[in-house]
Amino acid sequence: TATSANRSGATAASTAAAVADALPDVDAIVDGGPSRGGLPSTMVNAADREVTLIRAGAVAWERVLESLQ
Repeated sequence: TATSANRSGATAASTAAAVADALPDVDAIVDGGPSRGGLPSTMVNAADREVTLIRAGAVAWERVLESLQ
């Protein structure tokens, strides 16, 4: 579904086999072929009043902040 099927800090998995190797505890993987790649997802922490950036990715941090206004 995305290039983010990996443990934090590890290389992004782009095939079902790579996901299975990286995440052996996953019960099921739907293999739709290799992902197209690209930037990983932007990760934010929105649990507190102040939203913070966890990982920069496909959506620019400035755009995240604009969407919150």
